[in-house]
Formats: sequence, structure tokens, C-alpha cells
Amino acid sequence: MPATLDRGVRQALLGAAREAIASRFGVHNEPPRAPLSAPECSGVFVTVRVEGELRGCIGFLRLQAGLVDTLVDAARRAVSEDPRFQPVQEQELDRLCIEITLLGPIERISDPHDFTIGTHGVVLECRHHRGLLLPQVAVEHGWDQTQFLSALCQKTKLPDRAWEWPDAMLSRFEGMKFSEEDEDVESRNNETGAKE
Repeated sequence: MPATLDRGVRQALLGAAREAIASRFGVHNEPPRAPLSAPECSGVFVTVRVEGELRGCIGFLRLQAGLVDTLVDAARRAVSEDPRFQPVQEQELDRLCIEITLLGPIERISDPHDFTIGTHGVVLECRHHRGLLLPQVAVEHGWDQTQFLSALCQKTKLPDRAWEWPDAMLSRFEGMKFSEEDEDVESRNNETGAKE
């Protein structure tokens, strides 16, 4: 992944995600499908928080179509299909903050510790289970590599040390995270009516 992405592209992607979420409640029109791109982006995740509390995180390791179409799909699912949470309600929209993580290429690793905290996310595939944790999760929780891998196993619904099993496959990826809060998006706390 490139170290940076043009601010206009970041804001346009955040805007498309917000429009997609609001459209679930009939607040906005269907989000535009602008031909936005991010070099080397292989997948995308959308995280939604309400007043700092996680309310959903859904994404795709691989782009299903173009970047915007995949982002829109992830945004809609993040507020309604994350099994860990009740769906986001319309009255939460003006308190909701959207975070996007663009994923770089996925690389298989043979050494379970061949990743860097804060730089890499990790995917675990084992015995018909698959799960991942984004790079920022370890930093948010103050985890070291072993704690991160154990948490990944838990998320994948496997025992804490399943990452050590001979048939466990691990991959790493870099991620670029940006959010409405980071970008100081003015519309985040404004009325959710249609924009001009």
C-alpha cells in the first residue's frame, strides 16, 4: 500500500460509505459510483463506531468489483450484519463515525511471528475457519504478537493457540486506515439530509 492517499480520494470514499449507510434508512439517495481507485488496494473494511464504541466492522479481503462498489457493500453490512452487534439504528446516524481500512496485497507467511505490530494485519485459515484482525487492532489494545495471534484465534472461533497447529495458514497484509474523525469531515455531525 502507498503510505498516503490523496485527501480528496479519502474524503470521497468516506462520503460514499456514509451515503451507503444513510441510504439504508431512506435518508440519502443511492451513493454515487465515482471511479475512485487506490493503488495496490486488494480489499477494504469499514468500521463504524458510535461515540467511540464499536458498532460493526465488515469487509472483504478481495475487491468484489470496483473499490467503490465493494466499499458500499461493506459499509451497508457493517451497520446491519456484524453478528456481534445489534444493527445500527437511524437515530445513531448523527453520532456515528466511519473508519475505512484499505488492504494491501495478502502475503502467506511461514513464520507466525513474521509480521509487525501496527503495520500488518493477519489472516488465519484453519479447518474451514477463517478470520482476520486489522493492523490497528493490536495497537488499540496494546497487544504483543502472541496476544494478537491468540485474539485472532478467538475471533476465528478456534482455541487460543491454534495458530501453532501444523495445518494453520497465516497471511499478512498492510492496511491504510482513515476515518471521518481523522479527516475532520464536516458533515459527520451535521444533519443527515441530502447534500447539494
